[in-house]
Amino acid sequence: MNIKAHVPVELDLAESNYTEWHCFFDAFISKFGLDAHLSSRPTADDRRDPDWVMKDQCILSWLYNSMSKDVRAIVRIPKATAYSIWHTIHDQFQGQ
Repeated sequence: MNIKAHVPVELDLAESNYTEWHCFFDAFISKFGLDAHLSSRPTADDRRDPDWVMKDQCILSWLYNSMSKDVRAIVRIPKATAYSIWHTIHDQFQGQ
């Protein structure tokens, strides 16, 4: 699925467009009932469930592909989950 067809805004440091990007991305995830991947910290059971891992990696890919290279360089972390990147992005743009 092409994320850019659903989230036409690329998250960018220079554009100051976090709120607009967040609204599009949140609506996209909600359409598919995947909200829990962004709102709830994954459990050990989640991380062992192949179906959960597949969905989470898909969301993670969508996140990375909807942001600029500069944003990716700031928020990318090894062994990330969609939840960890979502909250890292929020913290970066909301000054937490």
